[in-house]
Amino acid sequence: KETGLAALGYQLIDIQRQVGTNDPTPEAGNIENGIEGEIVQNTETLVTYTNKCLVTNITIQKTDVDGKGFEGAVFRLVKVGQDGHSESDASLIESVSGLTTVSKTVNEETKTYFSAFESNGEAQTINGLPDGTYRLYEVYVPAGYISTAKYIQFEIENRVMKNVKTDTSDTSAFDFTAAGNNSLALLKIKNTPGAALPNTGGPVTRLFTTS
Repeated sequence: KETGLAALGYQLIDIQRQVGTNDPTPEAGNIENGIEGEIVQNTETLVTYTNKCLVTNITIQKTDVDGKGFEGAVFRLVKVGQDGHSESDASLIESVSGLTTVSKTVNEETKTYFSAFESNGEAQTINGLPDGTYRLYEVYVPAGYISTAKYIQFEIENRVMKNVKTDTSDTSAFDFTAAGNNSLALLKIKNTPGAALPNTGGPVTRLFTTS
């Protein structure tokens, strides 16, 4: 029986035992109780345990000041290194969906953003984030809006989103409600009004929920 996986961020999803090299049908073990059987003398026995990394899904939506979702903002998600400063591209994390490569043209120059997504007005889900520290950058802001912070940082620990902060530690830049018994965690990030210049404008709110 394999134990202690949850503390390591994994779960057991399959046990297979194959007795002898000529056995075409491996025997399945019980995930809860492990696997039992006799060891046959002079016969090779192969037992395979398959583990899966525990992951979390987050849902992100960008809205205007009236709570209506709008399109065109580009966000890039990165995973912070163990030293708390360096970053590794989130696209390197296995089994993550919802992130792609997005290109935008700014002042006749095309920029490409990896491990990113573009807001479409609806709630968008990034699936399969393992425990760790993440930073979400708004790398492209539609005309009429400005970003309040360089990035929003949060932690996922034991499938719980927590310790949300900005690069300036300005707590007035967002509102965070932790998950309840019947509700998902909710993070509202508020943008400040901008001047009447390109890529600036009124306040905007970004919504995050975790599942």
